[in-house]
Amino acid sequence: MTSKDRSPFKSVPNPWTTGLPNALRIPEVKSVPSPWTGRPKPTQEEQHYYESSATLIKFLEARIKEWRKAIPKDAEAVVLGILANGTVIDAHHLVAQGHHGIVIEGVLFSPDDSSGASPCMVVAHQANLQLLCYVRQVPKPRRPRVIGFGVVDADESTA
Repeated sequence: MTSKDRSPFKSVPNPWTTGLPNALRIPEVKSVPSPWTGRPKPTQEEQHYYESSATLIKFLEARIKEWRKAIPKDAEAVVLGILANGTVIDAHHLVAQGHHGIVIEGVLFSPDDSSGASPCMVVAHQANLQLLCYVRQVPKPRRPRVIGFGVVDADESTA
């Protein structure tokens, strides 16, 4: 196949080149404290806990909850999971699995927020995943967006 030939597969839009639709200013959050502020060097056990995917998910959940307090009623928080191969997932549910694993359930990212987006689930090592969080204005009235956060073998919550 030459560069002139079109791929038979529809490519997933890249948010870096398409822009983030209806993106708004990110709220300033000062109330999510670092666990190490004013403390001596962490023990090996504390450092191990801090590096876990469960801690990442818990801090992300806390930050999204703080954002929701500050954003307008016609806006919503969005979490995009960007995989190493460039695939972008609009995350509806993030769960820590094992020490470094993260399960993302959602749909393939579509800049126009189309209802026909492909549902998907990905299990990734946290080192192979980037999370892009932003606030977008909701163009039409609809139910508030809920993003689920969880840790395997623990209670699950939503933000």
